[in-house]
Amino acid sequence: EIPTTNNLHLIDFLVNLAQRGDWALEGLPTDPLSLQNGILVTRSSRYPLLIDPQGQALNWIKNHGAHQLPTFGTTALSSQ
Repeated sequence: EIPTTNNLHLIDFLVNLAQRGDWALEGLPTDPLSLQNGILVTRSSRYPLLIDPQGQALNWIKNHGAHQLPTFGTTALSSQ
């Protein structure tokens, strides 16, 4: 028999409370979808695609990874 864990919460497993608090201070909302997006951004080896109609993820990424962003800024479909 393969051992399993019942009631495993993936967000609780992958992100501790201190990191969630840091993300909240940087502007990331605390809803589960935003936390999952935060996990994807911080743990992916490539650039994740985020659909962000309210602009919350963009603001968080600007605050969280300001030292890693290129000097030419960001691109949005609405900036034509």
